[in-house]
Amino acid sequence: IFSSVGFSVLGALTHNLVQAVIAFIMLGSGILFYLPILILSAIITGVIIGFLAKILDKKIKTFF
Repeated sequence: IFSSVGFSVLGALTHNLVQAVIAFIMLGSGILFYLPILILSAIITGVIIGFLAKILDKKIKTFF
């Protein structure tokens, strides 16, 4: 969990879940249909961004 991938996935999940809560408050229960899609997309994009951050971190450390 305490890696760039873990933090990225947690950040993406938190972002999407907060958006879903706000949309639920504003629009009602119809938004809950999209929650599985939001969670899946958060995990996928979080993993991708986390791996890219890990690669970029290694590249930057070689210059400094």
